[in-house]
Amino acid sequence: MTRQNLLQQEKTIITQWLNKTAPGTKHVVELGPSGNSMQIENFPLTEDSCIELLLILDRYPESAPMGIYIRNSPENKRLIQCQTGTSNSGTCSASGSSFWMHINFEPAPNWAVAPEDLGKKSSLLSFLKSIQKKHSQFNR
Repeated sequence: MTRQNLLQQEKTIITQWLNKTAPGTKHVVELGPSGNSMQIENFPLTEDSCIELLLILDRYPESAPMGIYIRNSPENKRLIQCQTGTSNSGTCSASGSSFWMHINFEPAPNWAVAPEDLGKKSSLLSFLKSIQKKHSQFNR
């Protein structure tokens, strides 16, 4: 299976999960033109807050993203601030001149995409679910 086919399948699985997890919210999942990024609008970080995030996929499927990029806004900083001191501001060309803040999340050890198990063990969906889980652990 080609990298592009894997990414398209991941995109479909993530979109279905988002629609099930946060029904009634319009979710947009877009792959960048080269397939090196994925932008997600209205990712449910908590039950009552959604964020726009960007994944850099330049090493996919061999490696998980080394974190996420979120819009650099005061509201997003408050959502993330309590859980990590490893954020770095910067720009990302994947979305024009928009300003993003990088949040470092370590993927599970031995992360490797298995085409027959997409959406389960090592996949972009499992990576996104781990972000949700980590955020909820820090905000109890």
